Amino acid sequence: MRRYPWGETPPTALQVNMDGRLGGTVPVSAFPGGDSGYGCRQMAGNVWEWTASAFGAYTGFVVDAWADYSVSYFDGRHGVLRGGLWATRGRAAWNSFRGFQPLDRADAFVGFRTCAI
Repeated sequence: MRRYPWGETPPTALQVNMDGRLGGTVPVSAFPGGDSGYGCRQMAGNVWEWTASAFGAYTGFVVDAWADYSVSYFDGRHGVLRGGLWATRGRAAWNSFRGFQPLDRADAFVGFRTCAI
C-alpha cells in the first residue's frame, strides 16, 4: 500500500489543499499532482470524508499516552473520517490516518465521495 494517495513522497502545496493555505475548499480538479494511482482526486485535503466504518482500534492497538484521545471514542457512536480538510496539517495526510466525529454531528467540515461505473 502507498503511504500517500499519489505515492511515497510527503505532500506538497502542489498536491493537496491542506495547512490552511487557501482558507477553504477548492474544485476537485485543483490539485492533479495529488491524484491517486487510480485517478481518484482529493483523497487528502479539501474536506474530511465519512467512511462506513465505526471508529475502533486497529488490530494490535496498544493503549499509550493518548488513550483519552482514542479509547473513550471506541463506542460505536463515532464514525471514521479520512483524508483531512483544508485546515488539517499536511503531516496528517498519509493513507492510514483517521479522524473521527460523532455520527450525529452536523457542524464539521466533512463531505462524502460518490462514484459511478
